[in-house]
Amino acid sequence: MPQSKFLTQLNLSPDERLNPPKAIGKLKTVNEWASAAIDALKDNNDFLAAIKALSPWAEAAFSAAKDSLGPLKFVVKLCEELTKLQDPEELARLAATLAYQSAAEKAIAQIAPPAQSSVGGPKLDDGIDDVDFSDITVDQIVTHPFVAKADRVLQHYLPQGGFSPDQVDRIVALIHDGLPHEFSALLSHGKSKEKFDPLFRWLDLPSDGRLSRAALRRHAEYVSWVFNEAPVLQCEAYALAHICLEAECSKLTHGDLRKVRPDRSQPNPFEEGETNGGRHPLLGTVMDYIADPHFREAIVIQGSAGCGKSTFTLRLADHLRREGLRPIRIRLRDVVLGKEFYSQLGEALSYEDDAYLRVRGRFVPGPDPLRGGAIFQEEIRYGSSSANICPYILILEGLRRNLWVTSSSTAAESPL
Repeated sequence: MPQSKFLTQLNLSPDERLNPPKAIGKLKTVNEWASAAIDALKDNNDFLAAIKALSPWAEAAFSAAKDSLGPLKFVVKLCEELTKLQDPEELARLAATLAYQSAAEKAIAQIAPPAQSSVGGPKLDDGIDDVDFSDITVDQIVTHPFVAKADRVLQHYLPQGGFSPDQVDRIVALIHDGLPHEFSALLSHGKSKEKFDPLFRWLDLPSDGRLSRAALRRHAEYVSWVFNEAPVLQCEAYALAHICLEAECSKLTHGDLRKVRPDRSQPNPFEEGETNGGRHPLLGTVMDYIADPHFREAIVIQGSAGCGKSTFTLRLADHLRREGLRPIRIRLRDVVLGKEFYSQLGEALSYEDDAYLRVRGRFVPGPDPLRGGAIFQEEIRYGSSSANICPYILILEGLRRNLWVTSSSTAAESPL
């Protein structure tokens, strides 16, 4: 079975996309869902039965036929598998798709059976599923471009399933009537509300907050692409992710370096030995600090030129994004001094290069992507302890032999 486009639209690891958990594997775009129902008519000339069988909640455990809360039960199960999905736009895509499919299933059930036998027909290009969710609102869900495209999908496939033009119009009208309730129910129901909390808070943002989130999302996607897909040196057949080795580091706090004892020499982070910080996995050590709600300082990674600090910034940013966090990677050589601090950093953000533009469209950011530092006041629950931490991780590359990582809006001085 071909992989659903939905799996490429969510922030999943390569392994999760190739071998998705049970609930995630049931996700389909509206186009895939309706197209598969038409294909199923070859064995069973019952479009309603085919649509119900292909709904993500179709199994007995989530059956909408046996339980009116079928989609909600499915979302609860899905949330158990999508533990790292924090991005509001991805959550909006998920909620809108499931809500539309649920509303469509109920509308088709009201109008069925079709006026004539199924006739089949051509497929739609899967590009119809490409929709920007950065401007979605709960009270205007019906007028969002996602709904217009989903309507086009059903208007294309329902006649192939035997529905008359009048029946198709009535189905679409019923979907529009029921969609706001379905969408709101998914977002606000007690069993799914916590999962959609990042989306709730995002929907409350003013327009500049939406622009900021869109810019930082594009930045994180681009940095992840540079690590996973961009050809090394712009000419090789492999990307950094294919050849990157897991680095190690010593681990010393600012206090360790300043502490002087008469019975031992001062620790030196550039020498081996337990007294000098030992040896630890670099990525795991940095992530432990980030996940620690009591750690409020910057992480400084020191190393000689050419040791792999720049590669590690890409590795770290990609890992943070897969963890549901939001990396902000800035090369200090791109920072133009002379403006307000966060304005300088915001203008140094990268969103694309010529190679990336061959696979994605050009992006035009808003005037203040970091919102004057306000983004660093946000918090999410993270890690096994569900600690409250800032989701934005600022990575500053280029301080001579140093690399700084922080999720705080304040400067700090604790080297790693």
